[in-house]
Amino acid sequence: MARFSFAILVFILCTASAEAQRERCGTPEPTPTGAGVVPSDCGYWTNSPQPQYEPSCYYDVQVVFHVIQSNSGAGFLSAGTIQDQIDILNEDFQAIPGSPGAPGTDSRIRFHLATTDPSGNPTTGITYSNNNNWFQDSGSYWNSLAWDTNRYLNIYTNEVPCCYGYVSDFPSQGIAGQADDRVVLWWEAVGRQATSGWPGNMGRTATHEVGHYMGLYHTFCGGCGSAAACDSTGDLICDTNPQANPNYGCASSETSCGSSDPYHNYMDYTDDVCLWEFTPEQVNRMRCTLTYWRPDLYEVCSSDLGTNFCTSVANSSGSPATISVSGQASILANDMTLSAASSAIQTVGLFFYGANQVQVPFGDGFRCVGGMLFRLPPPLSSDTSGAVQRALDFTQSPLSSGPGEIQPGSTWNFQYWFRDPFGTGGAGFNLSDGLSINFFP
Repeated sequence: MARFSFAILVFILCTASAEAQRERCGTPEPTPTGAGVVPSDCGYWTNSPQPQYEPSCYYDVQVVFHVIQSNSGAGFLSAGTIQDQIDILNEDFQAIPGSPGAPGTDSRIRFHLATTDPSGNPTTGITYSNNNNWFQDSGSYWNSLAWDTNRYLNIYTNEVPCCYGYVSDFPSQGIAGQADDRVVLWWEAVGRQATSGWPGNMGRTATHEVGHYMGLYHTFCGGCGSAAACDSTGDLICDTNPQANPNYGCASSETSCGSSDPYHNYMDYTDDVCLWEFTPEQVNRMRCTLTYWRPDLYEVCSSDLGTNFCTSVANSSGSPATISVSGQASILANDMTLSAASSAIQTVGLFFYGANQVQVPFGDGFRCVGGMLFRLPPPLSSDTSGAVQRALDFTQSPLSSGPGEIQPGSTWNFQYWFRDPFGTGGAGFNLSDGLSINFFP
């Protein structure tokens, strides 16, 4: 399906609110086409929650805010207000205790203002532009302003006439990575208490629209849908009750389709003060969407990527050798690199891995990995500080096939073995500590 132009987008608005001049959301509703889009786990008209998308590690997303003002300066947002909005996204997506989003589900998705631009230069993660046409959300401003949409979540603020905010299309429809892949927010909806006295004054417009950006539909999408086919009708989410129409205001209870409406869900139209949750299946779908449709948008924090275990002992360099990892624990990203530090200087070594964790004496140190062991050739030579690196290629043996194949959802343990002819134990070799890694799609 071709992406919606802005004119069509305005025409096919989400259900209108009789309570406000602006629509709550201008994102186009999905239509029942594209069934069978691969992957069906989080396709355009399909959803299938899987264990590998559960929030077991943090996904970090870089954000750039493009503040578009009129030529007279209307629409200005301070760096403090924008950071406030980033904080709100984190409260809501992580269900941070003590915050308004605490009752929700922790997605382990974190947002950060970018610190480097696409050219690698330092940045605040905020750009400012003055243009009357762009301020009215007209003209292809994204062609001039967008940062690499594969790597950055681009959020634009202006006087968007249609609504509080919108995304131009859903990632499963091919927009991911295109220049017009974006979130647009009415500038007065940004930050906490941005404009007091109106129902969107707690920054939840951004939460709602970023939910769309990560593949979620409105809770009332498609009306009541089918309870027997909740993963392919309605909002595609089985743990949100079916809902006939959007809710407005902040009622104590709303019912439709024979059950209570999920009016506390961020993907409804309820006032900001009454919104406080994504459900577990919504979180699963968002993380699946990042994995398949936006694989370059996020990074797995190195501190959350692997867990060290076992004990290493000093070698001829004077310190115990250690093992670490960088990149993403994603099979599809295929950008993981193992590193060893403080091994013997300018000596040959080899990374290896296995399924079990042990701690048994071996050479001048301890073998930390047990079970069937798999070597990662070729042998490597450490530098003058005792450091060495080895990139993992999940398309090559033994990582790609056979008993050592690394699959999504699996856990493997890694260690570095190295010669140490000058060690004190006399065996002539030593080892690093161990590193356990959980792998994802």
